[in-house]
Amino acid sequence: MSHSKWSVSIRQRAISYAVDAGLLDAGVATDLKKGDPTPEDTAAIENADLIISTGCVGYVTETSLERLLETSLDSRPWMAHFVLRMFDFGASEEMLSRHGYVTEKLEGLFPQRRFASAEERQHVLDNLHRLGIDATGAEGTGWYLAELHVARPEEVAKAMPLGEILNGSARRIA
Repeated sequence: MSHSKWSVSIRQRAISYAVDAGLLDAGVATDLKKGDPTPEDTAAIENADLIISTGCVGYVTETSLERLLETSLDSRPWMAHFVLRMFDFGASEEMLSRHGYVTEKLEGLFPQRRFASAEERQHVLDNLHRLGIDATGAEGTGWYLAELHVARPEEVAKAMPLGEILNGSARRIA
């Protein structure tokens, strides 16, 4: 099995699990860097209220996110992106801004998963070190950690400040 087929299979299984568990209404496993959403993808996202990505930014780029956004512009969904600290969200934030979105980064770090191996852990720690990010008490504890970037239409962001909505209810590491 090729790497790309394996990746699609894993993504599809994760989405199926979340849908079956009632956590999501639908999901998209299509490689949006290479092309537009399929008709099935469009049906899943065209009326979305919230689009979530977790651990995707890095291989999912602003191009992919823009294709999702353009497919769902009529519903103007909120977007919640859990971005691993070794990846920059700047290009995606700029793209979202061009579409009239405001992106806010919540304080704190959010655990994603444990490192699969000592080699994976060291690779991440080396990447963070090169970026000047201190992993002490964070990834150094053995977990991938992410920052949460929430993007909402500008008019919504102004009317409902994110801090008031969440009021510290999210589970995160200080």
